[in-house]
Amino acid sequence: MTAARRAGAALLAIVLLAHSKMAGGAMPISLGEAEARALASSTELAILRLRTRAQGRAHALGVREYLPRLSLAANGSQTIVLGGPDTRVESWSLTVEQPLFDGGRLAVQRALSRAQLLLESRSYADGEDALVDRVRGLYWQALVQEEKLRIQEEIRSITAHQVEIARMERRIGAIREIDLVEAELEEARVTLTIGDTRAILEERLDRLRESLGMGPGDELALSGKIDAAYSGLDLPPDAGAFIAIALANNTQVKRRELEARGALEALRAARASFVPRITLAITVGISGERRPLQDASLSGELAIDFPSRAFPFSASLSSGKTGSGQVSAGSSGQVGVLEDIGGWTDRRAAALAREESLLKKTQAVESLGFEVRRSAAAYEQKKAAAELQRKTVGLDEARVTILGRQLELGGIQRIDYMRAQAQRARDASDLLEDVLAVMDGERELEKLLGVRAGELAALVDSLARRARE
Repeated sequence: MTAARRAGAALLAIVLLAHSKMAGGAMPISLGEAEARALASSTELAILRLRTRAQGRAHALGVREYLPRLSLAANGSQTIVLGGPDTRVESWSLTVEQPLFDGGRLAVQRALSRAQLLLESRSYADGEDALVDRVRGLYWQALVQEEKLRIQEEIRSITAHQVEIARMERRIGAIREIDLVEAELEEARVTLTIGDTRAILEERLDRLRESLGMGPGDELALSGKIDAAYSGLDLPPDAGAFIAIALANNTQVKRRELEARGALEALRAARASFVPRITLAITVGISGERRPLQDASLSGELAIDFPSRAFPFSASLSSGKTGSGQVSAGSSGQVGVLEDIGGWTDRRAAALAREESLLKKTQAVESLGFEVRRSAAAYEQKKAAAELQRKTVGLDEARVTILGRQLELGGIQRIDYMRAQAQRARDASDLLEDVLAVMDGERELEKLLGVRAGELAALVDSLARRARE
């Protein structure tokens, strides 16, 4: 998420909150506004954002390892000699230490740090997408329940009217008592269904409030509705274009690529333990028994280090000059013997980790094509199911119309008409669920293709234009 997008989301959340406070009632909110508010108020995303920012700063500061290191030292000593003159020595020195060669360790560490930073950024992007998906899912589900409630309220009104007529008919003896009881039971069933729908709607809205950072008692109203006539998108007949897009953009494949890159850098770091590090240190100083100090000195040291865990070896060559006539030179060396035998397995472990990361990447790439084809086929099946249910609802409406005329002519019992109305409501509710399944199928394809929510329609249109050309 860019800084501009974060700022826009935060500003939109503030505006929506201010509007709700001034309105003093339910806050109508669109899907886009809900997504922006969720992104601006998410604690999990705030933590991931801070973690990513810290990782970025640590990576930026890592360039310091290439620069010289400066150190300032001050020493003073006093010796008391019985029967002789006491001595007092004071010295100041400045040391500049510069790495000359490190076998590429710093470059490897920088590359590994960069890979980790990219993984953190990918985790943040994944967190954004997961939150948006959760909000969209809850928003759509709430809209479906609201539309179901509207349909059921309409049926209850029709049913209540039919029950009133049945009571009048019973009072004049036109129907039996059992006919009236059946009509009242049908009305009770519709009322019970409405109660269930209200409970589901409140549960979806409550979870949506939580995702938006709202309080449990805050009122929330949604704008828009689920279009029962929505028939889905016309996907390209060949999934090859989708597979190519998925291979270039899929989040899981990109994550596996980053993990493979990190494993490669870790392997290079393990191999670098057999390459020496060379460092040059130059020290200038001044010393003396009394101030002003007048004995100047200049020295240099070339250090060579083989940082093997089992046999660490270091050696140095030094030379220096103090005052006008004292020149010194020296050398030293040291080797450890079997200090850490676990170092022998470092390269092998890093190589195995690299091989594992490549296998996971290959597996992700190979399985992605199958997943795209399966999701596209499942999407077409969901479209077909929604279309079939849409025809069922059309038949229900025709049946209700015919039964209504027959009821006026006395050709059927009133309970048959009421049951047909209830069945129409159930089928219309099932159609809304099927349309929601189509929309969910589109989002599944979007995630596989690595595109943002709502971008599949534009992508399908682009592919269709390209195919016509």
